[in-house]
Amino acid sequence: MTTIADQFLSLSLLLSLLLVPNPTHGSQPETNIGLTMSFIHRDSPGSPLYRRDNLTFPERIRKLVRRTKTRNRHPSDAIEPELIRAKTDIQRISAFLVEVGIGTFPNATVPPLYIPYFLLFDTGSDIIWTQCEDCRKPGNQCFNQTEPIFPNSRSASFRAVKCSDRLRLCSPTSSQCRGGTCTFRNDYHDSSSASGIFGMETFTFGSTTAGQQESVRLVFGCGNDQRGFQFGRSSSSSSTNWIAGMMGSSWGQLSLMGQLRLQTNGRFSYCIPKRGNDGRVPSSFLRFGFDIPQRRGLRATALLRYGDLSHYYLNLQDMSLGGRRLMIPRNYFVRNGTVRGSAIDSGSELSMIIGPAFAILKSSILNYFRGRPGFGPAPSMHGLEVCLTRPASVGFGQLPRIGFLFGEGAVLEVMPENSYVLGEFSGVKYFCLGMLRSRDITILGALQQINQRIVYDTRAMRLYFGAEICQLNA
Repeated sequence: MTTIADQFLSLSLLLSLLLVPNPTHGSQPETNIGLTMSFIHRDSPGSPLYRRDNLTFPERIRKLVRRTKTRNRHPSDAIEPELIRAKTDIQRISAFLVEVGIGTFPNATVPPLYIPYFLLFDTGSDIIWTQCEDCRKPGNQCFNQTEPIFPNSRSASFRAVKCSDRLRLCSPTSSQCRGGTCTFRNDYHDSSSASGIFGMETFTFGSTTAGQQESVRLVFGCGNDQRGFQFGRSSSSSSTNWIAGMMGSSWGQLSLMGQLRLQTNGRFSYCIPKRGNDGRVPSSFLRFGFDIPQRRGLRATALLRYGDLSHYYLNLQDMSLGGRRLMIPRNYFVRNGTVRGSAIDSGSELSMIIGPAFAILKSSILNYFRGRPGFGPAPSMHGLEVCLTRPASVGFGQLPRIGFLFGEGAVLEVMPENSYVLGEFSGVKYFCLGMLRSRDITILGALQQINQRIVYDTRAMRLYFGAEICQLNA
């Protein structure tokens, strides 16, 4: 995905995005705030995308595989037929959503004074955007959504960002300045795009620090022309789509974290709970700044940033199986001319391992079980490449853990239930590696982050993690 806004943003943006005071804590220092919002997995009963469709186990696994492949598809890759058929369900979809209040409508007959919207939480993009009323103008396009398209002209707190504004998002002589207003355009790998004007608006979030909601002023993309998006279950009915845009949360200064870096000390955190046997994911929280719970004994490794690229990259150096290092050449994980590096992405359902490293992991798994009674090679199933038969008595407890070895000796050890998928076919029990082969990047996905407290510190450029029972909703 490409964005052109960052190059025009000056330090004055960060200095101007001040917390909107609430009566009980308006005198608090700017860095003394916490924000909390529901971190909603799309398969959670609390998600507007949740479907009571009673999918079979194989169908659920295939869906996770499709979502992962679609999200991480290389621009030059051919689109697989099954991904085309599934487009309305998974297009540019992130694994998680957030709910926020946008705008100020003092004439509302009942609280709240804002309009609530669901946005995709995306650590791989830079801009917060939602659809605005001008997408209905002739020549423009809106995608269907359940909530009303944001009526920016009626919000008392909305203002368009002018080219001459002190935020300096764009120069009056640049191509991004149109009609005296700064514009944006985001193009995605699946050929969808969002474009419109930049605006300043009040966003409302929950908070546990003050025991009430927090409101902040944010720059966002007021989308006037969205093409190729088909969120929800059907592209023909607005009643099935609750997604109104994206909450870009990457390194970029226009992302949520970029704009709240001063107020939250550049820190955000989540803890992903494990799925139930029915495939549903319990609710959890996305926390910022002082709302992040304090945990002892967290491991730490460097967060890496490459120029204006969006991902949160990691210094991955090797992997392990059953506690033994695989001795994968480090250069397989390091960004260079042909390798895109290693990143962490909660929006990707499954981890993806770059081809040469995946081949070593696959060979190691096959060798680990070679000669053991009841284990043997099995064909690929549900889109998962590495599968073996297993004795009926073997469960997760008898399978080896997989570790991700980072710089400074930090090891994220993934429990077997988050590394493999167990199943049965025609009376034969099997298990498959719950990771996919990638063409040019390694991504630590959501499944392998389950029951880990993950803390991003974008100021110190550190990632902290440690085992935790995330069902406790901390």
